[in-house]
Amino acid sequence: MTKTQIIRAVAFLLVAVMFIVLMCDLFECENTTSYDQNMYTYRHLKKDTVDAVFLGTSGVDRYWIGPKAYEEYGISLYPLSFDAFPAWLYTDILDEIEGMQDTKLVLIDIRAFLQTNIKSGRVEIRARRYLDSLPFFSASRIKVAFKTMKMLHEIDPENYSEFDPSFLLSFIKYHSRWKENMSIENNLGSKTHPYGGYFMSDRRVVKSEEQEKVVYRPDVTKDLDPISEEALYDLISYVKEKDMKVLFVDTPQFLTENEMARVNTVYQILDKEDMDYVHFYKDNSDEFAIDLDYTTDYYDESHVNYYGAEKFTEALATYIDENYDLPDSRKNKTAKEFWDGKYDKLKSKIAVYEAEKKKED
Repeated sequence: MTKTQIIRAVAFLLVAVMFIVLMCDLFECENTTSYDQNMYTYRHLKKDTVDAVFLGTSGVDRYWIGPKAYEEYGISLYPLSFDAFPAWLYTDILDEIEGMQDTKLVLIDIRAFLQTNIKSGRVEIRARRYLDSLPFFSASRIKVAFKTMKMLHEIDPENYSEFDPSFLLSFIKYHSRWKENMSIENNLGSKTHPYGGYFMSDRRVVKSEEQEKVVYRPDVTKDLDPISEEALYDLISYVKEKDMKVLFVDTPQFLTENEMARVNTVYQILDKEDMDYVHFYKDNSDEFAIDLDYTTDYYDESHVNYYGAEKFTEALATYIDENYDLPDSRKNKTAKEFWDGKYDKLKSKIAVYEAEKKKED
């Protein structure tokens, strides 16, 4: 092969790789989704911007208003959440973000351990949300891809092979989306999160839907899904080995008796393993420690709206302030560059949503 032929071959391969990367980016989840923006933003923060992270499901970025905690308590705690985040990927996301910031405290959302892993299609969707947010050429993406293939094959060997290239090349999975009315702006590239990680992607944040009040029963227990239970023990071993300061957090939502029983099982395991947790139930009471109004503070049975998130953030920020020795990030120049003004921006957007809702009502 001549020198010219080698150059042409290399050029062709480079173009082919660039095309594949472009197609995979274009056909993944929209870059306007809150979780994609959260991860992209966190990966590009300057060092010393964040002192703590909150990992988990949609029960994180719908409940935790980071800019409020920063403005009122000086707490710089960033949410890294995905809808129905799989518990068995907690250690992977911790591996990915290790060293990005000087993380002094990690909050872990308990909801992920309540999930079952029976329906393989649902398990795949949950895993792909995180997988698709990972940088294309990262070692984390490759590791998570193979872990997901293995998990799905073990759950459902009839429908999932041991190796599926679509987990490495997402274009294979999503290529049919070209028939949809997709915009390049929403599907190509990455965007930073404008509100410090708090979910503001649509007007649900100002919607109110009355919910059934939860009567907490500390006496009921139920076995966790085996995969979720193993994930909990793996995570506990992981954080102990790395000597990480961790707080497990449960977010108020409507609980069926089975869900409540699994929550209590999680508490029992955390007690046995001497792990810190907070669940915002008053002892021997059927009320949450947070003064949530079941008629106004939820937008559905699983999520508080902005008004409920304000109350939740106040309660959790107070707890963190009283129990953990985090520095006041309002005195940190680097943190100020990121956090200053975000709470005002967030409240301005809420005012717009409220005005639009008032017109329709």
